[in-house]
Amino acid sequence: WMMLIVYTFLSGITDLVQNILLLMGIDTAPVFNAPFLARNLRDFWGRRWNLFFTQICNRLIFQKLIGPERPALGAATVFLFSAILHEYMVLVSLERFDGRMLLFFGLHGFVTIGTTMFAKWAGRKTLMPRIPAIMLHFVFFTATAPLFFGPVNEIFRFHKWTLW
Repeated sequence: WMMLIVYTFLSGITDLVQNILLLMGIDTAPVFNAPFLARNLRDFWGRRWNLFFTQICNRLIFQKLIGPERPALGAATVFLFSAILHEYMVLVSLERFDGRMLLFFGLHGFVTIGTTMFAKWAGRKTLMPRIPAIMLHFVFFTATAPLFFGPVNEIFRFHKWTLW
């Protein structure tokens, strides 16, 4: 549930800001692209979630720092950067080292790179049809979500929030 709530909240905030900017004549790129329809982790992280961060990392890490000829190293570097960034935010918020963000992004990076390399080796763009792929991705993401949302819940204490 926390995944749905966080996405809905973040999407609502970004949509609100984007619409206000659009009323002022400023067009902005979308931040999300239907993340619940992702077929796999590469699709989720690369094409559907936090597209602002994805574009910055693509421009600065993939293109400039690592180079497009070494995509696995580039992806590993992006996941490491994201893990350190998120772990630092948890460290500052909880005033202690937690480690679950490092584990979450490390695991997601490993699986993303591994499944991408396997698909390339198999000569396929996708490994399974759309519906089973979306369901499998959702199951994997749900299974690993406590690694991400555990520290987030300790910071924001969502379990104590009430609507009235």
